[in-house]
Amino acid sequence: MKSIKGKIVSEKNMIVTADIGKDKHYGFWRCPDGTDLKPFAFRNDGREFQEFWERISRAKNVNNIEEIVFGYESTGSHAEQFVQFLLARGVHLVQVNPMHTKRVRGVQGNSPIKTDEKDPKVIADSIALGQPLTVVVPEGPAA
Repeated sequence: MKSIKGKIVSEKNMIVTADIGKDKHYGFWRCPDGTDLKPFAFRNDGREFQEFWERISRAKNVNNIEEIVFGYESTGSHAEQFVQFLLARGVHLVQVNPMHTKRVRGVQGNSPIKTDEKDPKVIADSIALGQPLTVVVPEGPAA
């Protein structure tokens, strides 16, 4: 992974994030006008991925969004199925270094305490600050 040069946040894209867990993820999104959705839980399975996608799609249409930027922390294999699901829908994927989110978390609310509900917003803030990393997903024989 490498850092992305240039700004990826604009008035034409929506930041969508998830705090990835083994069994359950916490999703979040921020519209270009600064409107935030309260973080919400969804299970790590295809049916709930689809429900997550439908919620995002509705918000995308209502807000005339051109591109979705989806960000998450590097979490090992727990995100693989979800990442493949999002890639099939043409989402721009980025990762955030856990050390960056730890620092941003400490600034928010004056507390470095990690919570599943707080982390998706912290990931979005890290992306907005220009700290995302590119995601390279192996394909073909390399996969």
